[in-house]
Amino acid sequence: MRLKQEIILGIGGWRLLRALGLQPEVCHLNEGHAAFAVLERAHCYMEENKKPFDLALAVTRAGNIFTTHTAVAAGFDRLTRNLSGSILTIMRRMNFASRLTNC
Repeated sequence: MRLKQEIILGIGGWRLLRALGLQPEVCHLNEGHAAFAVLERAHCYMEENKKPFDLALAVTRAGNIFTTHTAVAAGFDRLTRNLSGSILTIMRRMNFASRLTNC
């Protein structure tokens, strides 16, 4: 459940900003809770500029800022292979890989 919430916060949050007409130049992530915004941000750049995802991720990386207040191993999420597969399934259901009208 928590992972689904983080996907909604990150991807949905970025889409909401775009739907409101906002185009942030900097994406500040406090802890990893909205980390999926990084992927959605790159995806939007990819769609707008017709560039491959790896290039879009590299270009948008400079505007991503990450801070943490739990700088110990216990504060970082580690995903199993099965959970990673579940994440990809959820993202496919959210049409992450398709063309988005809000990008």
